[in-house]
Amino acid sequence: MIPKDNYNYSSFILFSLCVFLPSIPLAQASNRIDNQSPLSQHHSPATQDAISEVISASPLLSFHRSLCQIESITNNENAVGNYLFSYLKQHHFHVLRQEVPQPADSTDKKKRFNVFAWPKADTNASTPILDLVDEEKDDVLGDFVPKVILTSHIDTVPPFIPYSASVPPSSSLLGEEEEEAFNRSAILLSGRGTVDAKACVAAQTHAVLDLLSSPLPPNLQQPPSFSPTTEHEIYTLPTSLPVALLFVVGEEKTGSGMKTFSSSPLHRSLSHPPNPSNRPRREAYSTLIFGEPTQSHLPSGHKGILVFRILAHGKAAHSGYPWLGRSANSLIIPVLAALDGLGDRSEEAGGLPRSTKYGASTVNIGLIRGGVAANVVPERAEASVAVRLAGDTPAVARGIVRRAVETAIQRKGDGDGVSDGRVDVVFDGPGYPPIDLDADVDGFGESETVNYGTDVPNLDLGSRRGQVKRYLYGPGSILVAHGDHEGLTVGELESAVGGYRRLILAALER
Repeated sequence: MIPKDNYNYSSFILFSLCVFLPSIPLAQASNRIDNQSPLSQHHSPATQDAISEVISASPLLSFHRSLCQIESITNNENAVGNYLFSYLKQHHFHVLRQEVPQPADSTDKKKRFNVFAWPKADTNASTPILDLVDEEKDDVLGDFVPKVILTSHIDTVPPFIPYSASVPPSSSLLGEEEEEAFNRSAILLSGRGTVDAKACVAAQTHAVLDLLSSPLPPNLQQPPSFSPTTEHEIYTLPTSLPVALLFVVGEEKTGSGMKTFSSSPLHRSLSHPPNPSNRPRREAYSTLIFGEPTQSHLPSGHKGILVFRILAHGKAAHSGYPWLGRSANSLIIPVLAALDGLGDRSEEAGGLPRSTKYGASTVNIGLIRGGVAANVVPERAEASVAVRLAGDTPAVARGIVRRAVETAIQRKGDGDGVSDGRVDVVFDGPGYPPIDLDADVDGFGESETVNYGTDVPNLDLGSRRGQVKRYLYGPGSILVAHGDHEGLTVGELESAVGGYRRLILAALER
C-alpha cells in the first residue's frame, strides 16, 4: 500500500460505478425512502413530548434509543459495549466480555469487546463477571450450551448522526391540524445505527426477554445442569431457554469481532462442547440468527466480496515537460476502465462470474487518489475497488482481475517492464464467495438474495458446515442504512421482535 503520509495527494471520490442494492422489493423500498422526513424535522413541544413519552414508556424503544445515542463508529465501541454489558446484567443474563484488539492503525486506544450473554434461571443469583482471561477456559459456560445463537454488531459506519424521533406528516390523524394525535407505529426513529444494526441488537434482546417472560412448552426447555463435582468447576444454574446472544464489534470494516469469536475457546466450547463421562451429554448449537436490515424478510443468500487496490507508480516531472516523467494517472485510467466493464462482460469474454441465483457480479471503483497538483506530472496514483461476487470463488475472480490489468497495460504499451511506469494489484484479504442462507421458516414473505456483506462468512463452522442453520433477518432497509437519512419506524422495530421470536421457536422445535 502507498503510505498516505508520504504523499500529499489531492484525494477525491471520482465515481461509484455500481450501486449495490439488495434484491428486495425496490418499489416498496423507494417509497419508504421518499416518505422519510429529515432528521431536523421540528414538532410542537406537545407533539415532541408525546413522541418522547411513547419511546420512554416502551422498554424496547427506550433501549434502542439508549444504544443509538452512544456513538460507536468502528474501533470506538467501548462505551456502547459497557452500556450493553450493564443492561444485560440488569436484565438477568450471565454476561461475558471478550476483548477484540484494536487494529495497529487505529487512533482509538480504549478497549473494545464482544458481548456474549445467556439467561439465568434464578433471577436472584448474582451474575458472574466472566471477563477476558476467564474466556480462555474451554468450559466457561459450565453445563449450558445454547441451541440457538442470535448475533448482530454494535459498531456503525461514520459519521455519527444524533438520534431523533419524529412523526412524518402523512401519519397525522388530524389532516392540516397540529399532530396532536398520530399513528404510533409510524413514528420515525432516525440517526446513525438506528437501522444498521442497533435495531437488530434491541429486537434480538427483547425477543429473548419476551420468551423468558412466558413459559416454554416442556419439550423446548433445556434440562437442568448437574451440580459441579469439584470445587474448581463452574456451576451454571439451569435455564429453560437454551438461547444465547452475541454482539460483536468491527463488522463494518474487517469483521474482527466475529473473527475473534470464531477462533476463540468460547466458540470451541459451543461448537464442540466437552462431554466428560460424569456429566450429561451436551449437543452443539444448531442455529445462528444474524441480525442485519432485511426489511423483515429472510434472504436466501448474499453475494460474496473481493476487495483490492490498484497502485500505479510513475515518475514526477514538470507539467510543461511531461515527456521527462511518467504520469501515474495515465497509467491507472485504462486499467480502471478495463476493470469497470468486468461485471458487464460474459465469463467467456473474460468477465466476472455470474449465476442464476445471484445474477451478475458487480464492480465498484469507490475511491481514486492521484497526484499532488495540476502542474506536476503525478508520480503515484491508487484506486480502491470492491467486487460483489455472484458466483465461483475469490481465487477465480483474482485471476480474472489480474488478467484484465495485464491486458490493459499491454494495450497501452507498458507490458515490457522497462518503462518508467508500473501498475500493481494488491488484494485486501482473502474475500469470500456467495453465501447461501436458510429461509425455510414460513411467514416472512418472498425470499430473495441481497447484495451486501455480513458477518456470516466470518464465523467459521469448520466440519460443522451444513449442519448449522444460518438465518439473516432484521428490521429496516439497507437502502438507508449508511446514509444521512438512516431510520426506521416504531412499527418495523416492534414487529421484528415477533419475527425473532418466531425464528427462535422454529429452531427450538426442530
